[in-house]
Formats: sequence, structure tokens, C-alpha cells
Amino acid sequence: MVPKLFLQLNFQQPSQVGIQSSIGFDTYYNDVLIGSVAGPVTLSPNAVSPLPLAGRLVPQTTPAGIAAVAEVFNNFLTGKDSNVVVLGASAGSGDVSYFAFKFATPSDAFL
Repeated sequence: MVPKLFLQLNFQQPSQVGIQSSIGFDTYYNDVLIGSVAGPVTLSPNAVSPLPLAGRLVPQTTPAGIAAVAEVFNNFLTGKDSNVVVLGASAGSGDVSYFAFKFATPSDAFL
């Protein structure tokens, strides 16, 4: 069984234009892909919008992958932060292709 991953985020939409679409993120720790999440999104203009995402932890088969996931869990259990890199993996449909293209570029990574 693949472990499931759920995130409940809030997103500040500074734009005067709202978006109703879907998005997906890949999460990396020490250059190892450790999880992917996706979900529907409605970003209201000039507002904070809930962003419920669901996905899975990626099964690890390499020593580096197993060590990365073990370190994240150990940090969590001991109250330490784990700095992860989150990259946009997917966004939108054909109706909002400009959003999908911009969202999935590596420059949109954040820590």
C-alpha cells in the first residue's frame, strides 16, 4: 500500500482575476522526489482561498531515497523542520493553458 498524503493550505490570491482549475505539486527533499499532491482549486480574486490537496508519498528504492524519507520523518517526530522544494507539476486544462505553462516552470519553486 502506498502511503497517502493530504495537505490543507491557504493561498493568498493578490490578482483581481480569479481562477478555477486544478493544480499539482511535486515535493523534493535533498534532490529526491518524496511526494506528489494535486487537487481542484478555486482562487478568488483579492482573497485567501483554501487549497485542499491529496496525493501520495513516492515509494523509495534507492539508499538516497530511503535516507531522505527517513530524515523527513525523524525531523517531524523530533519537532524539527525539513526544508523541501515544491515545484509546480501540473495546472489547469486546455482552457487555461497560459496558467499551466507558467505554473509548471522551475522558476516557480519555493522553500
